[in-house]
Amino acid sequence: MFHQINDDKTEWKDKGTSITQTGFRMFIEGLQAKGCRFLTLADLSPDKAEPRNVIITFDDIFQDAVKNAIPFLVEKNIPFCVFITENYINSENFLTSQSIQKLIDEPLCTIGFHTKNHKLMRSLTRKELGEEMECNDFEKLVGRNISFFAFPYGSLYACTLKSILRAKRKYTLVFSTVSIPCSKRQLQKVPFFLPRINICEGNYRRKLKEIRF
Repeated sequence: MFHQINDDKTEWKDKGTSITQTGFRMFIEGLQAKGCRFLTLADLSPDKAEPRNVIITFDDIFQDAVKNAIPFLVEKNIPFCVFITENYINSENFLTSQSIQKLIDEPLCTIGFHTKNHKLMRSLTRKELGEEMECNDFEKLVGRNISFFAFPYGSLYACTLKSILRAKRKYTLVFSTVSIPCSKRQLQKVPFFLPRINICEGNYRRKLKEIRF
């Protein structure tokens, strides 16, 4: 899971979720050197839950990720998923309408939903949850059905049972920010709160060293 990718650290919103362009490239190339296989979300199934298989995801999505990371993945022929916050489009520092059209046209890109306004699920009423997680307008914008969803903030605290059950009604796979590998059991039993490992400047070298097959 990635957020901002920018060598200018003064542009980072949160150093705990940001990485330099250099660090991002080193991490991806490190995964390749270790023999990792890059999957799409459509490929994800219980039998694919093994350490060698990796899925690259971006949340929100920041314009610097569009500029500094995605072209590199396309060059490497690596699939990726962007979880887009609908009302962040054309906001300062986030992707533009032109950028989203390029993502729509990119075969390597899977588009997922990240709510309308990136609100904390725990703080919302049942009605507000429905409004935040409804993606009809977003589906019209991107011209396709959306099967994948990622919770904003995504911790055990941030996401209530009612928010998870609400996501289950609409989406095939739903992702949290619980930073552990995704297991076969989780994909079989609880595919509506799947973990993702946050990668940032402070941990990418350590995370590479931890990979063992």
